Amino acid sequence: MVPVADRFSAAFYEQLFAADPALPSMFPANLDEQQRKLVDELTFIVDNLGQLPPLVEHATELGRRHREYGVEPSHYEEMLDVLLLALRSARST
Repeated sequence: MVPVADRFSAAFYEQLFAADPALPSMFPANLDEQQRKLVDELTFIVDNLGQLPPLVEHATELGRRHREYGVEPSHYEEMLDVLLLALRSARST
């Protein structure tokens, strides 16, 4: 993933905003930091696979922050679909 992290994160947000045109208003205009955060979060998850307590703690805090940003449960379904699509796209290029 690291060699294609920039391409993956850019594709993720491009596809996410195409899937739901209302979402860009929830993000800063410059997505550079947001893209880095996405890769950092995924890296944390992969690095902690098999260690449930840190994953649960981290996911709980991440969910709390996202709720404050106005994220709704339906956004997670959209995000998962786009995440899988972006991962497949980045892997194949």
